[in-house]
Amino acid sequence: MPQTLTDPASEPRARLERQPSRLAIPARIVHGILSGVIGASVVAVLFLGIDVAQGRPLWTPHTLGSALFLGRAPAPEPEAVLVIGYTITHGAVFVSLGLLGATLIPLLSTHRGLLGFLGLFVLVEIVFLLFSALFADARGADLHLGFVSLANALAAAAMAGYFARVRGLDAGE
Repeated sequence: MPQTLTDPASEPRARLERQPSRLAIPARIVHGILSGVIGASVVAVLFLGIDVAQGRPLWTPHTLGSALFLGRAPAPEPEAVLVIGYTITHGAVFVSLGLLGATLIPLLSTHRGLLGFLGLFVLVEIVFLLFSALFADARGADLHLGFVSLANALAAAAMAGYFARVRGLDAGE
């Protein structure tokens, strides 16, 4: 009886494929996190483009980080710790909004896309306006509300578009 040679590396892989996953993350959590990352990325890329066009790369997260963490106007040159800190905070806020959207959007029975977009846009705008009200004096930023509203609308559209393409949310996962 001839012996067949098997790849020793394939045996552990085959065992892993047969075992059920120990960590089952609900689809709504995964989709909420992904949509939040999408929304945060849209805003970050838009403002990075604006900052680069104005010859001040990373100025927006530096300015907002200075207002949020130090309560003062920004230093003349961007500080990495403020940019990173604000970027993490920005991402966390959008992930929270994405998780909220992943919970609420499936509850809408009709016109999910439009209502999801409008709901997410309103949430993002409210969060930004609250932030602006709290830190308006200290931020010293030259953020034009038109750019902010555009960024928030694009983020909400991207997030709502992601939710519209996701099928697992309707299954109640």
